[in-house]
Amino acid sequence: MDIPFFHHLMIKFNYGTKEEPQERLWCPDFIFTKPYRWIGTPCNSSVIIGIEAKRRHIKGKAMNKSRVLCDEYAIPILILNGDNLDTYFRNGVLPLQRLAS
Repeated sequence: MDIPFFHHLMIKFNYGTKEEPQERLWCPDFIFTKPYRWIGTPCNSSVIIGIEAKRRHIKGKAMNKSRVLCDEYAIPILILNGDNLDTYFRNGVLPLQRLAS
């Protein structure tokens, strides 16, 4: 795919309330070295820095972690289920467009 990324990059962040923050670790599947724009379903035109792929369910812990990282630290991680990724894996190309630098 010719997209430079970090694999197994651990992100440490606070999760929970400000009164009782809990330290969390998360290792998304892919963290890109630069931001990209996702062109296509399900999140057309989203600017992302990483991808977390789930087999079936995308709601729950991964989605909550993604929201916290985006809101608090400006790290947008796109959560996708396997059905969204099947077509792209068969073609060998993710619908990513490099942002102008």
